[in-house]
Amino acid sequence: RASHWERALEVLGGASAQGLRPDLVSYCSAASACDKSRRWQLASGLLEGLCRCRLRANAVSFNTLISNFQKNERWPASIHALVSMSFSGVAPTLLSVNAAISSLGCARHWQLALSYLPATRWRKLSPDLVSFSAAMSACEQSAKWPHSLLLLCQVAQQALRPSQTLCDVLLSSCAKAAAWSEALELLLGRVGGVDVEPGAAALSSASE
Repeated sequence: RASHWERALEVLGGASAQGLRPDLVSYCSAASACDKSRRWQLASGLLEGLCRCRLRANAVSFNTLISNFQKNERWPASIHALVSMSFSGVAPTLLSVNAAISSLGCARHWQLALSYLPATRWRKLSPDLVSFSAAMSACEQSAKWPHSLLLLCQVAQQALRPSQTLCDVLLSSCAKAAAWSEALELLLGRVGGVDVEPGAAALSSASE
């Protein structure tokens, strides 16, 4: 309910007033309550407070927050939480990065989404199929199908075998842009020398 965020902040403030130091769970719970009630500025402020208090954060807590922001299509909060991970001394994980990319894609910020691909911004992380699928979906949302084709080539460079979901997203992107020759090449498995297997959804999309 909408009142949950007020109660969460009341409990958090009361603990500080009594000389108690709120822990990581307290901050994350309060931020989650604010986010669910669409009080996104308050949620971001709590993340900043978490960093100021130098709490020993962990990846699981941040991943939960970022995934929650992503599900609520709040890309600024997702990115803020991702940046806060680094400031808190917690290394971003593939789960958190992929969720942030998905959040950016839903908001049609495809260029930002591509810039957050693992290995582009975080050299210690290697993108997986979920990373590429999220990035391709971001390109599809903004009708940037040529970039999706380039991403497919990167999949091959990473020695990954394209999943059916990945292929479906790419084919749908080409079909929506009326890029029929590219869609046909994809159906025949000849794009970038990558062996792909379109699923039923992709075939239906291409035939429309």
